[in-house]
Amino acid sequence: MLFTIWTASSFDNARIGVLSLETGEHRALVDGGTYARYVPSGHLVYAGASGLLAVPFDLKRLEVTGPRVSILEGSA
Repeated sequence: MLFTIWTASSFDNARIGVLSLETGEHRALVDGGTYARYVPSGHLVYAGASGLLAVPFDLKRLEVTGPRVSILEGSA
């Protein structure tokens, strides 16, 4: 399950996390983002302060596997 941890009212202070329903393990995946969605291309797409971003994501290991890239600037 993907979720957002808000520590203030800005994208800079939000964090995207994942919770394994199987093991109960949770961990942070991305700092500075919110509203994450997993897409079939194998990425997490999420909103950040600069717009829409994506990171490659291993669904089986529940891990980010590479750097984030901007896919739409100025939309946030």
